[in-house]
Amino acid sequence: MTKCNSSLCIIRWAPALLELPTPVSASLSLSHARLAPAADDATLPGVGLVSTASLRLMVDFEGRSEGGAAETTRRELTGDERVQIKISPAEGCAVLGEGGKTLSVLRGAVCTHLSVTATVRFGEVLLVASASVRVARVSGAKLDFVSDPLAAGGAIARANAAVTLTQLGRVQCSEAAAARFHAAGARMRVFLDDEPGKPVDVSPHVTFRSEAPAVVRDSNI
Repeated sequence: MTKCNSSLCIIRWAPALLELPTPVSASLSLSHARLAPAADDATLPGVGLVSTASLRLMVDFEGRSEGGAAETTRRELTGDERVQIKISPAEGCAVLGEGGKTLSVLRGAVCTHLSVTATVRFGEVLLVASASVRVARVSGAKLDFVSDPLAAGGAIARANAAVTLTQLGRVQCSEAAAARFHAAGARMRVFLDDEPGKPVDVSPHVTFRSEAPAVVRDSNI
């Protein structure tokens, strides 16, 4: 009790008990499971890998609702100042951006995998979460010829559309003076170093040009 300017003022304090939710677990995810170094051919149309992925850190808290029932809530802490993020391998492969919200693979990186670990501390509670991503590059390309997918023939033509051709013959019964030869479709495939047995057909994104148009003509020109 105190006296203020001849007026009687009564100041009281009342204790308040706050029950904060307890952090129990954390999970880290990336927007892509496979990345490519910046400017690598794997980032071109047809393959379409990207060099940057977004990170997302989620933390689960256990507490009680207003009615007293136990409940679990989830909160995103991506970019929170309490979060520390480490990359492995640490040098020459990737960098963090936007305050730890993105992961970008550097140009010319030779790593095959990236591991990202996030740690966040709440008082005495330390939570750790990790995620990984593959890094792929174009390791080779192959040009070959297959049965013309536009040729007439229905189911037979479709079944033979992936058959590799090494030579073309003259159409049966066509006269020598105006001989017609069977057509073939050019196919361009690229190979990625992390899955060499799964070529990617990029033919729709490639321009083909004949070096001897008098002998072989590209019908798309």
